[in-house]
Amino acid sequence: MDVDIYRISPKQADTLEGFMSADAINAIREGLPVTAFAAVKDGIIVGALVGVIDEECFVLDSIYVLREYRRKGIGTRLLNVLEDILEGEGYFIKASYSAIGEDEIALKSFLVRNFFVEEENNYPKYLYGTLFEAMTYDKILRSKAIDKYKISPLSQVEPKLFNAVISKANHRDIPFPKGGFYGESVVPDISMCVLDKESVKAYIIIEYMKDGMIEVSALWSSLEDPRIMMRMIMIAVTKTKEKYGDDTPIVIVALNPVSEKIAKTIIRHIRTCSYTYVKL
Repeated sequence: MDVDIYRISPKQADTLEGFMSADAINAIREGLPVTAFAAVKDGIIVGALVGVIDEECFVLDSIYVLREYRRKGIGTRLLNVLEDILEGEGYFIKASYSAIGEDEIALKSFLVRNFFVEEENNYPKYLYGTLFEAMTYDKILRSKAIDKYKISPLSQVEPKLFNAVISKANHRDIPFPKGGFYGESVVPDISMCVLDKESVKAYIIIEYMKDGMIEVSALWSSLEDPRIMMRMIMIAVTKTKEKYGDDTPIVIVALNPVSEKIAKTIIRHIRTCSYTYVKL
Protein backbone atom coordinates (compact mmCIF):
# COMPACT_ATOMS: atom_id res chain seq x y z
CA MET A 1 0.00 0.00 0.00
CA ASP A 2 1.26 3.46 -0.89
CA VAL A 3 1.71 5.60 2.25
CA ASP A 4 3.71 8.69 3.14
CA ILE A 5 6.23 8.46 5.99
CA TYR A 6 6.81 11.54 8.14
CA ARG A 7 9.14 12.18 11.05
CA ILE A 8 7.18 13.33 14.11
CA SER A 9 8.18 16.60 15.78
CA PRO A 10 7.53 17.48 19.45
CA LYS A 11 4.55 19.62 18.39
CA GLN A 12 3.00 16.61 16.62
CA ALA A 13 3.42 14.18 19.54
CA ASP A 14 -0.28 14.15 20.46
CA THR A 15 -1.20 12.84 17.00
CA LEU A 16 0.31 9.49 18.02
CA GLU A 17 -2.16 8.86 20.84
CA GLY A 18 -3.40 5.30 20.54
CA PHE A 19 -0.30 4.20 18.63
CA MET A 20 2.17 4.13 21.52
CA SER A 21 2.48 4.54 25.27
CA ALA A 22 1.87 7.80 27.09
CA ASP A 23 5.51 7.73 28.24
CA ALA A 24 6.74 7.64 24.64
CA ILE A 25 4.40 10.47 23.61
CA ASN A 26 5.56 12.60 26.56
CA ALA A 27 9.20 11.97 25.63
CA ILE A 28 8.56 13.17 22.06
CA ARG A 29 6.60 16.19 23.31
CA GLU A 30 9.42 17.18 25.67
CA GLY A 31 12.02 16.99 22.91
CA LEU A 32 13.96 14.09 24.40
CA PRO A 33 16.29 12.14 22.05
CA VAL A 34 13.50 9.93 20.71
CA THR A 35 12.98 9.08 17.03
CA ALA A 36 9.41 8.65 15.81
CA PHE A 37 7.80 8.21 12.39
CA ALA A 38 4.20 8.04 11.25
CA ALA A 39 2.75 6.37 8.17
CA VAL A 40 -0.02 8.49 6.66
CA LYS A 41 -2.70 7.40 4.18
CA ASP A 42 -5.13 10.00 2.79
CA GLY A 43 -4.30 12.37 5.64
CA ILE A 44 -4.86 9.74 8.37
CA ILE A 45 -2.13 8.17 10.50
CA VAL A 46 -2.34 4.41 10.01
CA GLY A 47 0.93 3.33 11.60
CA ALA A 48 3.78 4.62 13.75
CA LEU A 49 7.25 3.69 14.99
CA VAL A 50 9.22 5.07 17.91
CA GLY A 51 12.59 4.27 19.45
CA VAL A 52 15.80 5.64 20.90
CA ILE A 53 19.52 5.18 20.32
CA ASP A 54 21.11 3.41 23.30
CA GLU A 55 24.88 3.02 23.05
CA GLU A 56 25.55 0.83 19.99
CA CYS A 57 21.95 0.01 19.07
CA PHE A 58 18.63 1.59 18.18
CA VAL A 59 16.01 0.26 20.60
CA LEU A 60 12.65 -0.05 18.88
CA ASP A 61 10.23 0.89 21.62
CA SER A 62 7.02 0.50 19.61
CA ILE A 63 5.80 -0.20 16.11
CA TYR A 64 2.06 -0.30 15.55
CA VAL A 65 -0.23 -0.40 12.51
CA LEU A 66 -4.01 -0.13 12.63
CA ARG A 67 -5.56 -3.57 12.35
CA GLU A 68 -7.36 -2.91 9.08
CA TYR A 69 -4.08 -1.77 7.46
CA ARG A 70 -1.89 -4.69 8.55
CA ARG A 71 -0.10 -7.07 6.17
CA LYS A 72 0.04 -4.35 3.54
CA GLY A 73 3.74 -3.54 3.94
CA ILE A 74 3.27 -0.43 6.10
CA GLY A 75 5.28 -1.70 9.07
CA THR A 76 8.08 -2.75 6.72
CA ARG A 77 8.07 0.71 5.11
CA LEU A 78 8.49 2.28 8.55
CA LEU A 79 11.42 -0.03 9.31
CA ASN A 80 13.03 0.68 5.94
CA VAL A 81 12.93 4.43 6.54
CA LEU A 82 14.55 3.88 9.93
CA GLU A 83 17.26 1.68 8.42
CA ASP A 84 18.02 4.29 5.75
CA ILE A 85 18.66 6.85 8.50
CA LEU A 86 20.80 4.48 10.59
CA GLU A 87 22.78 3.23 7.57
CA GLY A 88 26.44 4.07 7.86
CA GLU A 89 26.18 5.05 11.54
CA GLY A 90 27.00 1.57 12.78
CA TYR A 91 23.82 1.02 14.81
CA PHE A 92 21.85 -2.22 14.82
CA ILE A 93 18.14 -2.41 15.63
CA LYS A 94 16.87 -4.17 18.74
CA ALA A 95 13.17 -4.66 19.48
CA SER A 96 12.18 -5.35 23.09
CA TYR A 97 8.48 -5.67 23.81
CA SER A 98 5.87 -7.41 25.90
CA ALA A 99 2.58 -8.63 24.49
CA ILE A 100 -0.12 -11.20 25.16
CA GLY A 101 -2.55 -12.90 22.81
CA GLU A 102 -3.17 -11.75 19.24
CA ASP A 103 -0.80 -8.79 19.41
CA GLU A 104 1.99 -11.06 20.62
CA ILE A 105 1.54 -13.43 17.68
CA ALA A 106 1.22 -10.62 15.14
CA LEU A 107 4.32 -8.73 16.29
CA LYS A 108 6.51 -11.85 16.53
CA SER A 109 5.45 -12.85 13.03
CA PHE A 110 6.18 -9.35 11.70
CA LEU A 111 9.67 -9.26 13.21
CA VAL A 112 10.59 -12.69 11.83
CA ARG A 113 9.37 -11.70 8.35
CA ASN A 114 11.64 -8.68 8.55
CA PHE A 115 14.74 -10.74 9.45
CA PHE A 116 14.82 -10.28 13.22
CA VAL A 117 16.07 -13.14 15.40
CA GLU A 118 15.15 -13.67 19.04
CA GLU A 119 17.72 -13.28 21.82
CA GLU A 120 17.49 -15.89 24.56
CA ASN A 121 17.63 -15.50 28.36
CA ASN A 122 17.31 -11.74 28.32
CA TYR A 123 16.45 -9.74 31.42
CA PRO A 124 14.31 -8.01 32.40
CA LYS A 125 11.62 -10.58 31.56
CA TYR A 126 7.89 -9.97 31.81
CA LEU A 127 6.12 -13.07 33.12
CA TYR A 128 2.38 -13.58 32.78
CA GLY A 129 -0.21 -15.76 34.48
CA THR A 130 -2.75 -15.69 37.34
CA LEU A 131 -2.27 -15.77 41.10
CA PHE A 132 -2.09 -19.11 42.85
CA GLU A 133 -5.37 -20.14 44.47
CA ALA A 134 -3.57 -20.96 47.69
CA MET A 135 -0.07 -20.56 49.07
CA THR A 136 1.49 -22.90 51.63
CA TYR A 137 2.92 -21.13 54.64
CA ASP A 138 5.95 -23.00 55.97
CA LYS A 139 6.53 -22.82 59.72
CA ILE A 140 9.82 -21.04 59.09
CA LEU A 141 7.90 -18.06 57.73
CA ARG A 142 6.24 -17.64 61.12
CA SER A 143 9.46 -17.82 63.13
CA LYS A 144 10.37 -15.20 65.71
CA ALA A 145 13.62 -14.51 63.85
CA ILE A 146 11.76 -12.35 61.34
CA ASP A 147 9.06 -10.92 63.60
CA LYS A 148 11.18 -7.87 64.39
CA TYR A 149 10.48 -6.49 60.92
CA LYS A 150 7.25 -4.62 60.34
CA ILE A 151 5.37 -5.32 57.12
CA SER A 152 3.00 -2.50 56.18
CA PRO A 153 0.87 -1.58 53.18
CA LEU A 154 2.25 1.28 51.11
CA SER A 155 -0.74 3.39 52.13
CA GLN A 156 0.67 3.50 55.67
CA VAL A 157 4.28 4.32 54.73
CA GLU A 158 5.51 7.90 54.73
CA PRO A 159 7.04 8.91 51.36
CA LYS A 160 10.20 10.21 53.06
CA LEU A 161 11.11 6.64 54.09
CA PHE A 162 11.81 5.90 50.41
CA ASN A 163 14.43 8.64 50.09
CA ALA A 164 17.41 6.32 50.60
CA VAL A 165 16.01 3.83 48.08
CA ILE A 166 15.25 6.52 45.48
CA SER A 167 18.80 7.87 45.72
CA LYS A 168 20.10 4.45 44.66
CA ALA A 169 17.35 3.61 42.18
CA ASN A 170 19.54 4.22 39.13
CA HIS A 171 21.34 1.01 39.99
CA ARG A 172 19.97 -1.71 37.71
CA ASP A 173 19.39 -4.12 40.62
CA ILE A 174 17.00 -1.77 42.38
CA PRO A 175 13.69 -1.78 40.47
CA PHE A 176 11.80 1.50 40.63
CA PRO A 177 8.16 1.95 39.52
CA LYS A 178 8.09 4.12 36.39
CA GLY A 179 5.43 6.41 37.80
CA GLY A 180 6.99 6.49 41.27
CA PHE A 181 5.95 4.70 44.45
CA TYR A 182 2.78 6.75 44.71
CA GLY A 183 1.92 6.89 40.99
CA GLU A 184 -1.65 6.99 39.76
CA SER A 185 -1.85 3.28 38.91
CA VAL A 186 -0.18 2.01 42.10
CA VAL A 187 -2.59 0.25 44.48
CA PRO A 188 -1.31 1.34 47.92
CA ASP A 189 -3.44 -0.95 50.08
CA ILE A 190 -2.04 -4.16 48.52
CA SER A 191 1.50 -2.96 47.75
CA MET A 192 3.60 -3.98 50.75
CA CYS A 193 6.82 -2.75 52.40
CA VAL A 194 9.19 -4.16 55.00
CA LEU A 195 10.26 -1.52 57.51
CA ASP A 196 13.17 -1.49 59.93
CA LYS A 197 13.12 1.53 62.19
CA GLU A 198 13.03 4.54 59.85
CA SER A 199 13.86 2.96 56.50
CA VAL A 200 12.35 0.70 53.84
CA LYS A 201 14.19 -2.62 53.52
CA ALA A 202 11.99 -4.38 50.94
CA TYR A 203 8.89 -3.76 48.87
CA ILE A 204 6.49 -5.23 46.36
CA ILE A 205 4.70 -2.57 44.30
CA ILE A 206 1.47 -3.62 42.59
CA GLU A 207 -0.24 -1.57 39.91
CA TYR A 208 -3.67 -1.92 38.35
CA MET A 209 -3.48 -1.31 34.62
CA LYS A 210 -6.21 0.14 32.39
CA ASP A 211 -6.73 -3.18 30.60
CA GLY A 212 -7.78 -4.82 33.88
CA MET A 213 -4.43 -6.50 34.43
CA ILE A 214 -2.35 -6.41 37.60
CA GLU A 215 1.37 -5.72 37.30
CA VAL A 216 4.02 -6.31 39.93
CA SER A 217 6.10 -3.39 38.72
CA ALA A 218 8.81 -3.51 41.39
CA LEU A 219 9.99 -6.23 43.76
CA TRP A 220 13.12 -5.63 45.84
CA SER A 221 14.79 -6.53 49.11
CA SER A 222 18.04 -5.44 50.76
CA LEU A 223 17.73 -8.11 53.46
CA GLU A 224 19.86 -11.23 53.53
CA ASP A 225 17.09 -13.41 54.98
CA PRO A 226 14.80 -14.43 52.06
CA ARG A 227 12.04 -15.49 54.46
CA ILE A 228 11.16 -11.87 55.18
CA MET A 229 10.67 -11.13 51.50
CA MET A 230 8.56 -14.25 51.05
CA ARG A 231 6.33 -13.28 53.98
CA MET A 232 5.84 -9.82 52.43
CA ILE A 233 5.00 -11.40 49.05
CA MET A 234 2.50 -13.81 50.63
CA ILE A 235 0.71 -10.95 52.39
CA ALA A 236 0.55 -8.97 49.13
CA VAL A 237 -0.75 -11.99 47.20
CA THR A 238 -3.44 -12.64 49.81
CA LYS A 239 -4.60 -9.01 49.75
CA THR A 240 -4.54 -8.92 45.94
CA LYS A 241 -6.69 -12.05 45.72
CA GLU A 242 -9.15 -10.57 48.20
CA LYS A 243 -9.40 -7.35 46.20
CA TYR A 244 -9.42 -8.62 42.62
CA GLY A 245 -10.10 -12.37 42.71
CA ASP A 246 -8.10 -15.47 41.84
CA ASP A 247 -8.36 -15.29 38.06
CA THR A 248 -7.21 -11.72 37.50
CA PRO A 249 -4.28 -11.80 35.04
CA ILE A 250 -0.97 -10.62 36.50
CA VAL A 251 2.37 -9.59 35.02
CA ILE A 252 5.59 -9.53 37.03
CA VAL A 253 8.96 -8.16 35.96
CA ALA A 254 11.93 -10.47 36.61
CA LEU A 255 15.32 -8.73 36.60
CA ASN A 256 17.42 -11.87 37.03
CA PRO A 257 17.14 -15.64 37.57
CA VAL A 258 16.49 -15.16 41.31
CA SER A 259 13.50 -12.87 40.81
CA GLU A 260 12.25 -15.18 38.04
CA LYS A 261 12.30 -18.06 40.51
CA ILE A 262 10.36 -15.95 43.03
CA ALA A 263 7.80 -15.09 40.35
CA LYS A 264 7.13 -18.79 39.86
CA THR A 265 6.03 -19.01 43.50
CA ILE A 266 3.41 -16.31 42.91
CA ILE A 267 2.01 -17.05 39.44
CA ARG A 268 0.35 -20.18 38.08
CA HIS A 269 0.32 -21.08 34.36
CA ILE A 270 3.34 -18.80 34.11
CA ARG A 271 4.86 -17.93 30.75
CA THR A 272 7.08 -15.27 29.27
CA CYS A 273 5.35 -12.38 27.54
CA SER A 274 8.42 -10.25 26.80
CA TYR A 275 10.80 -10.73 23.93
CA THR A 276 13.96 -9.22 22.52
CA TYR A 277 14.67 -9.46 18.80
CA VAL A 278 17.74 -8.21 16.91
CA LYS A 279 17.70 -7.42 13.22
CA LEU A 280 20.22 -9.37 11.14
